[in-house]
Amino acid sequence: MSSELTTEELVAIAVALEEDENKIQKKRKYSVHPLNKERKRKGQFHLIYDDLRVYPEKFFFFLTDVYADI
Repeated sequence: MSSELTTEELVAIAVALEEDENKIQKKRKYSVHPLNKERKRKGQFHLIYDDLRVYPEKFFFFLTDVYADI
């Protein structure tokens, strides 16, 4: 018995891997997050603070990014 894979087996593995990849990719809610759209106009933290509070995950990452520079 040979340990090499047949063409059919390789195709089956490739199809299974591609299906797994497609399941992993998450559908995006936004093409550009609303906070990022307003960033240029509002800019500074005190101007976007209330907007950041609406998106707790963005608030957390914004703060960790700001304090990483200190």
